[in-house]
Amino acid sequence: MALDTCAAVPWSWLEPLVDAIDLVLLDVKLADDARHRAATGHGNGEVLENLARLARADVPLWIRTPVIPGFTDDEQNVAAIGSLLRPHAAAVQRWELVAYTDLGRPKYEQLGRPYRLAGAPLLRRELLERLCAIASEALPVARWKGATDAG
Repeated sequence: MALDTCAAVPWSWLEPLVDAIDLVLLDVKLADDARHRAATGHGNGEVLENLARLARADVPLWIRTPVIPGFTDDEQNVAAIGSLLRPHAAAVQRWELVAYTDLGRPKYEQLGRPYRLAGAPLLRRELLERLCAIASEALPVARWKGATDAG
């Protein structure tokens, strides 16, 4: 069984699942707690603690970092996430830097919620390649994926 999560839940919710999980797809958006709180409304302490607990339980992890213009697209953030992931390298099978797209926009419209990234451009390929090179220094399993603006 695979679990897709941002892991911003109490460990007591995840712990009963550990023996049944074959893989966790886990989002790690921002290394800095204050930036994480500003972007998501929640700190990242619970996410990082659950990441560590899952790694200690030998659950294979695929880490996903959404690369979002103005939020997570800077070299310092990617390097800092790499530093946080490095101690758990044995459990991290893949680290994906996922390029931003506006495909989620219709969901916000259906919910009547404002879409904060309206008008945000696709990321430039060279930026993703540079961020991936930084990520690969921390974990060789890093890669990037998604649509980019090659121009």
